[in-house]
Amino acid sequence: MGILKLEYDLGYTHIVQAINKNMKRIGAYSPIEIDIDEYKDKRDIYYTPNTFNSPIKRQRNYLWQLHRFYIDIDHKKGTREIESFEVVGAIEQLVENKKIPEPTEYINSGRGVHVYWDIANCHIMLLDLWEKIENYLFNQVKGIEKDIENIEVDKRATDPTRLLRLPGTINSKNNSKCYSMLKREDNIYNIFDLKKAYIKPNKAYKKNKSNIAYLPTKNLYTLNKSRLEDFKAIVSLRNGEVKGYRNTLIMLYSYHYRLINEITVEELINITKEFNKSFREPYKIRELISVCRSVNRTVKHFQEDESKGYKFTNKYIIESLDISEQEQRKLLTIISTDEKYRRKNEKRTPRNEEGLTPKQAELKELKVKVLELKGQGLSLRNIAKELNLTLGKVQRILKK
Repeated sequence: MGILKLEYDLGYTHIVQAINKNMKRIGAYSPIEIDIDEYKDKRDIYYTPNTFNSPIKRQRNYLWQLHRFYIDIDHKKGTREIESFEVVGAIEQLVENKKIPEPTEYINSGRGVHVYWDIANCHIMLLDLWEKIENYLFNQVKGIEKDIENIEVDKRATDPTRLLRLPGTINSKNNSKCYSMLKREDNIYNIFDLKKAYIKPNKAYKKNKSNIAYLPTKNLYTLNKSRLEDFKAIVSLRNGEVKGYRNTLIMLYSYHYRLINEITVEELINITKEFNKSFREPYKIRELISVCRSVNRTVKHFQEDESKGYKFTNKYIIESLDISEQEQRKLLTIISTDEKYRRKNEKRTPRNEEGLTPKQAELKELKVKVLELKGQGLSLRNIAKELNLTLGKVQRILKK
């Protein structure tokens, strides 16, 4: 079967093997090329249709590129095995009725059917839209359960980090081979075309015609401008040592810059190259260019669609870049809820260099005086008299 080649040169596809109900990671590939023959006839091999910015971590926060929509159809326990072409026929009827786009590929998983729709140039910035379309496809396909009583459309398989069986491998549950039943290689979709065709649009708002790309308020402009400064600060705080975070930083920096500047993709590339120079080990220029082009396409699509841009939360950025509490104290706006409250409290109650409020500083000073007098042999009663305090207050100071 040779090489299963996906369309992107960024990110890692993870390959794992199920052994005694445990998932063991056995490989990660970048660029995205999987040699299926290497795993041919091996048992219970899975792969991630979507890719990650880490060859090790497979959590949602590390997603990088979205390559495919997919639906997993299994047979219900205790029922006869699925007639795979019966399932394909039901899916094709949905296509005929214009309920769903024509699938790119049908995979016989050994105990069911996986249905795929390949998509081009879909960055993680479009995850919200990806999930909307994925859920739409799931709900449409789930309807065939009424027609084929022994099947179950698996909701868990709508997760963008999902592992699915690799074609050419063996399903150990019944020793059946996982294989491609039908593949239409020309069926590669644009996610915005799918949105237009199948997702009910939100209410449009007035298109912003200023030099701000499409963000409608001054507050959002200020937010994104401050974030750009924070990305620079993170690199500086780490003395340029950002290996493992370079692709995320490049994507976030170029995206936020493009949001608030109406510039060409060439200008965006040059500006991002300057940011890249601050890294101890700069990001590969070829990959930087690919990210900038993807960012530019995304912003242009949002402009044309008159919809709000994808907004990264502070939580997402903090987790993606592993920003420490200490680092957050040096940033303008990429801060956690705890840091936000700390700053509010700091403004509310002024503190000295030791972080003490005026009252705390006064008590500390009193305690020093009390201990000095006690060291001179004075009784607590005499200390209270000397400092013009009550005996009870002296006792409380010593307890703190």
